[in-house]
Amino acid sequence: MKRKFGLLFSVFAVVLLVSVAALGDVPAGRIVGWGAQVVGVDLSNGFTAIAAGYGHSLGLKQDGSVVAWGGNASGQCDVPSPNTGFVAIAAGWVHSLGLKQDGSVVAWGWNHEGQCNVPSPNTGFVAIAAGLEHSLGLKQDGSVVAWGWNNTGQCDVPSPNTGFVAIAAGNYHSLGLKQDGSVVAWGGNASGQCDVPSPNTGFVAIAGGGWHSLGLKQDGSVVAWGSNTDWGGSYTGQCDVPSPNTGFVAIAAGGYHNLGLKQGGNVVVNVTPDTASWTVAGPAGFEGNGTTYTGDHTFTNAPIGDYTWTGNALTGYNTPAAQTQTLTDGATITFTKTWTATGGGGGTPGGCTKQLAMGVNETQTYATLPAPADAMLLLGSSAVLALAGRNTSRRRKR
Repeated sequence: MKRKFGLLFSVFAVVLLVSVAALGDVPAGRIVGWGAQVVGVDLSNGFTAIAAGYGHSLGLKQDGSVVAWGGNASGQCDVPSPNTGFVAIAAGWVHSLGLKQDGSVVAWGWNHEGQCNVPSPNTGFVAIAAGLEHSLGLKQDGSVVAWGWNNTGQCDVPSPNTGFVAIAAGNYHSLGLKQDGSVVAWGGNASGQCDVPSPNTGFVAIAGGGWHSLGLKQDGSVVAWGSNTDWGGSYTGQCDVPSPNTGFVAIAAGGYHNLGLKQGGNVVVNVTPDTASWTVAGPAGFEGNGTTYTGDHTFTNAPIGDYTWTGNALTGYNTPAAQTQTLTDGATITFTKTWTATGGGGGTPGGCTKQLAMGVNETQTYATLPAPADAMLLLGSSAVLALAGRNTSRRRKR
């Protein structure tokens, strides 16, 4: 029986096929991290690429060395010697991959499913991707090599295994971008994450989420397919691309969320905002026409951007008009609304807390975040893009 874990990691890498020898053309910068992390290394300068696993992080330096930090219970941060000549990196759940300039792949960390056993001949690789407990490598001849856990067929590359130019890995599924702009998907498909929508043409980049997939089109639009809920079935919206769906130049997928980089240097985040508090003030019950109730809803520690609160309909009361406010960095916003009794109904707004509270169906749940200049390592004709996401849900097969 497979070993079960209380936490689920979802890592998904997008790798653009480029000249891996052109690493010197990629600008070097510092690494900024957030969330639960352990940093015991110098991240101030010299980095050209990054990758994130469940509880560990990787940074590729301009000199071709790899810096690793965070959880290391399985050796996922113990970069093998010699730590030189790397041109690309990828992070799995608790394993790590590094692509060398000579076209070989180095793998280290948790190897229970063989995800660190690079198949022979270990030569001619030009790109790498890491899934939950499987690994992918793209060869110079356009073929894909897959190894590690194969419980849902995520390592069974469909035939013909030729013409691939990019690869990506989700939890239990794999994606390959063909030279003709089509996407091939294989592995676990319980949520439709391998059912590429029609027309399957014009794709230029791919990303694999927990149980969903993303494709970036040549026209700058993003296509998303697969699960649109979390593991418990609650709506999370990872396949609902925010409008306007134009101008995207890069994508990344997490367990239940996505990131898209816009042409203007902004990141679009599709998330549900934090609910801080909800209070209702007014008489204890229905007091007749003209009685008013006031509700306050306060948001803090939420993504910056515009928030719209739509009042619910309650029999016997007017429906408050929608309100929109902009949450700035470090600020708090409060929505205040009034319900006035009009007769013919009963109850109080205080009895409808869940209806009145902000939710994914009642608000514009995305924020536009400014990207710092030294973080724009993803842009440029010579950049190798490796993006990862993580979540803390239960591990399961879907």
